[in-house]
Amino acid sequence: MLKEILMPKLGLTMTEGMITGWLKREGDKVEKGEPLFEVMTEKINIEIESPYSGVLKEIAIPEGGSAKVSEVVAYMEAEGEEDVEIEKKESIPPIDTQKEMRKEHSINTPKEERIKISPLARRLAQENDIDITTIKGTGPEGRIIKDDIIKIISEKERRRALEKKDKERNIIPITGIRKVIAQRMKESVRQKPYYSESMKVRGEGLIKLRETVLKVNKVKVSYNNLIIYIVSRVIRNFPMFNAFVDDENIYLKDDINIGFALATQKGLMVPVVKNADQKSLTEIDKEVKTLIKKAQDGTITVGELEGGTFTISNLGMYGIDHFEAIINPPQVAILAVSAIKKEPVIEKDSIGIGYLFSISLTSDHRAVDGAESAKFLIALKNALENPYEILLT
Repeated sequence: MLKEILMPKLGLTMTEGMITGWLKREGDKVEKGEPLFEVMTEKINIEIESPYSGVLKEIAIPEGGSAKVSEVVAYMEAEGEEDVEIEKKESIPPIDTQKEMRKEHSINTPKEERIKISPLARRLAQENDIDITTIKGTGPEGRIIKDDIIKIISEKERRRALEKKDKERNIIPITGIRKVIAQRMKESVRQKPYYSESMKVRGEGLIKLRETVLKVNKVKVSYNNLIIYIVSRVIRNFPMFNAFVDDENIYLKDDINIGFALATQKGLMVPVVKNADQKSLTEIDKEVKTLIKKAQDGTITVGELEGGTFTISNLGMYGIDHFEAIINPPQVAILAVSAIKKEPVIEKDSIGIGYLFSISLTSDHRAVDGAESAKFLIALKNALENPYEILLT
């Protein structure tokens, strides 16, 4: 038979006590008079002895919890007796808990059938909004016990966790290099006087040069590397675009270090070809290929990502027709290059088919104005359309 362990009254003015610790755990054998739990009131902290011998079946009030005087704090199964019904104490509890103690440990269904359930199980079910009429108890004679309710609570928590995980599986935290990129781009666009200008460029010259290099040197040079080579030469005549800028000064840079935006599995990187204007097309092509490999396999160094004075973002390989790139501060400008495609062109009042691609220059108005950007674009357009002149020079 289950016996109730009640919160004792330890003083005339005591109405409630806090359990600071259980000295036994559920399932432990307890002897009558053996310390069972500790209680703290406003005046005292004392060990409470067990009034019975038996097995501690259920702890109703956990450590740190409070209970009113005469409220049930645990249930004990007397030795040699089965857990079938709760024995009622003859003593009358205080008025503030009398209603609770009078409650039957069952409810009536529409059929007036009695549902057997332990007090702790009932309380857990109420706290967790569980319908006990749907539960098949595993206790004696089908009684619903604490473990039945805990099992349902655990299943609910498991489902909630799975739902939460399912909702969050597409959430990717911004960390590592992606976080650095995000911060840099945030700094780049925050109240900065940026503007963009675009032009269409004929691509036949680059196509022919690429074919020639492949035929002569047996090396397949990418359009991106051809553009890096040409930009590094054109920018010599436009030092304001090879500079850094802040709110106070413009810093002209002596070295022409061309960065190129590169998508990797770890995010966007901008490897830098140092002193690009001093290197041949073959040297640039070899260096870029090395930097790309190192960036992709994760061996690229910080030094190979720093020091850029001008950046090229080329999305031509993705078939992009036109876009505007975001400046990589404190640089003054960035060039966006789109895909070379066949398009209708007008030549001598006749419509024909030509190869065209778009270039877009985003500049910082603190360093250069629209006219200067236009002049730079015109010079770059001429060089891209006539790359052999740059090679000969």
